[in-house]
Amino acid sequence: MVSIPQRVSATIVFAAAVLAVGLLLAPLRCAADGTRACSDCGDARRSDEPIDSAPTLVKPDCTSCTGGWCRLQPGTFRMGAPFDEPTRAAFSEDPVDVTLTHAFEIAQYELTVEEWRALGLPLSALQTSCTSDRCPVEVSWYDAMNAANLKSASHVPPLAPCYALSDCAAADGGKGTVCTGAVETGPLYDCPGYRLPTEAEWEFACRAGTKTAFYDGPVTVTAVAQPRPLLTCYDEPKLAPIAWYCTNSANSPHAVGGKWPNPWCLHEMLGNVSEWTSGGYDGQPYGNSPQTDPGSSLGSFTRRVTRGGPYFGAPVDATCFARSATIPGIPLSGTGLRLVRTLAPSR
Repeated sequence: MVSIPQRVSATIVFAAAVLAVGLLLAPLRCAADGTRACSDCGDARRSDEPIDSAPTLVKPDCTSCTGGWCRLQPGTFRMGAPFDEPTRAAFSEDPVDVTLTHAFEIAQYELTVEEWRALGLPLSALQTSCTSDRCPVEVSWYDAMNAANLKSASHVPPLAPCYALSDCAAADGGKGTVCTGAVETGPLYDCPGYRLPTEAEWEFACRAGTKTAFYDGPVTVTAVAQPRPLLTCYDEPKLAPIAWYCTNSANSPHAVGGKWPNPWCLHEMLGNVSEWTSGGYDGQPYGNSPQTDPGSSLGSFTRRVTRGGPYFGAPVDATCFARSATIPGIPLSGTGLRLVRTLAPSR
C-alpha cells in the first residue's frame, strides 16, 4: 500500500473501495476545535469570531478567456494554508510566498470525454457513471502527460511536446498508458506545448486572488466543528454552489461548467474530479523562504500530486490548498486533468 504519512482520509478509503486497491491516504488535518489531530499541527485553533456560512459569489471576470482558455498573468501569492486554518494539513501545506514569472493559459474546464476522444484516446474502464461528451475524464498521471503531448501535436500549427515518456505500454485493458518514467523535453517555460500545471500554478489559478480555503469564502467552522470526525462528509455551505463533492454529487462526476466559476472564470477548480499536477510529493513542506516558479522540474518522485478533491471527497479535500498524492501509473476514480500552456512574453 502506498501511504502519505500526513493524510489519512475517509475520502480515500472510499476511493480505495471503488478501485479495490489502497492507493491514496490523506495528510492528517488539525481538528477544528483547536485540539491536536497529530503531533505537528502548529497553531491551528478555533476562531472565537462567528463565520458567516453564506458563500460570497463574485461575478467572474471572463475578459481574459477565449475559446475555453483563460490567460493568467504573472503574480505573487501566498501558497498553502494559514497556521490558524482549521482544516490545514500537519505541515505539508505550510504557507509560503510564491512568485510566478511567466504568463500562462489554463483550460476553463477540466478535460472532457469529447476532448479525450478527439485526441484518439479510449476512455478508461473507470469511466462508467458519467460518459457524456461534457463529462471530465478519469485517468492516470501518465495518461494525462500523454494527452498533453497529443494536444500539442494536434494544435495548428503543431507545437513541440513538453514531455518525453519512456518505455510506455498499454494498461487498463488497453484503455490507458503506463510508463517507466517522464522527463521534460527542455526547460519547462521554454516549451510552447500543452502540459500539466505545476502545483503553484494550479493553486494560483484556483485562488484567483482570494485568500480563503474556498474561492467563495472560508471554511464554515460551525459546520466542521467536532465531535464530527474532521475527514467525514458533511454539508459545507460554501461548497454547494461551486463544487461537486460528497454531499451533492450523487456519487458521480458531472458535466463540466455546471457550477459557479471562480473570480477568474475557471469552473470546478474544486470538486468534480481531482486534477493532476506535474508536482511530486515527498511529505515535506514547501519551505520557509519565498520561492520563484517552484516545481519547474518534474524531478524523480514515486507519487504525484493531485489538487481540488474528487466528487466523493470530503469538504476538507476540496480547498485551494489541500494536497493529495498517489502513484502515477494507475487511473483513479475521480482523478482527471486540466491543461495549461506557457505564453510567450509578447502575448
